[in-house]
Amino acid sequence: NEQTITFTTSEPLLCPAVYRGTVDYILKRARSKKVTVVTTTNGVSLSGELRDFIVERISDTFRLNISLDGMQKSHDSHRKCAGQRTASAFKLSWGHFSRLPKDKVRVIMTASPGESIDLKEDVDFILRNGFRKVDLFPRMFFLWRKEDLPLLRSGLEGAVKSFNEQRGKGYDLRLLDRLWGGSCSAKVLLGSDGQFYLFEGVLALPYAKRKRYVLGDSIQGLDLHRRLEAWASLRADMGRHCERCCGCEHERFCAYPAALFVWCRQKRKDFKTYLANFCSLAEMLIEVSGAVTPEIKNQGDSVKTARCLRRF
Repeated sequence: NEQTITFTTSEPLLCPAVYRGTVDYILKRARSKKVTVVTTTNGVSLSGELRDFIVERISDTFRLNISLDGMQKSHDSHRKCAGQRTASAFKLSWGHFSRLPKDKVRVIMTASPGESIDLKEDVDFILRNGFRKVDLFPRMFFLWRKEDLPLLRSGLEGAVKSFNEQRGKGYDLRLLDRLWGGSCSAKVLLGSDGQFYLFEGVLALPYAKRKRYVLGDSIQGLDLHRRLEAWASLRADMGRHCERCCGCEHERFCAYPAALFVWCRQKRKDFKTYLANFCSLAEMLIEVSGAVTPEIKNQGDSVKTARCLRRF
């Protein structure tokens, strides 16, 4: 009865006419249903009539996420301008971000190894500029050195402290990796090629290898039986490479790091090494957020547990 349609992966605002037409179509068809539309953008194209189009529609069922990693140094280390190596992605986006209704926008913020020491400063920068809602994600497709982890923990704890000081004023911090909460198995991806895919991570594959994860197309529709089969096959394949997920107390809301597994296989990386890194970061997020309590552990409900992890 409830559906969420998200415009994301690369930059959904590169074709404004297509975006506006699709949003209008969704909102028209969704009048008798509970459908939430979410747009995640890097902000480079978020100006003029397109910005007005989005801002006028922001509500509980029409949400805007912006990719902003803090101050210019941190943001530019993650966001690169194609064909313009010396250009600042921060400067291209910040002027557009500053004109948004900041209390109604959620910031998507990432952290990479080597930047953890500035994490609290980056969060404080975002708060000083009027934003109140932040999703903070340590990057999982990196190998964090042991000496980086204490710095990351300190940065995360500092971020938590900054938000706790604003508790009760509409501020919201979510410490959660994109791969968590069973999100992979709870959604499908419609690519710009008109194909439905098992989950977002398969877009890292060459087109020829991506075909094994196709679940249908926008004309013929979605094959739900094929979806179940593909997930079962992927989980079995992961289990052959690593057994540590089996019986893990966090398995019910981690849903296996499927995207990480697919990425490692494509890049010929050692999945066991990256999975150990993933688990270390995951346990840290749980401990710092204080999200997992005995009450939650005993519920055994993946949906409820995922929701608890998402809030503070």
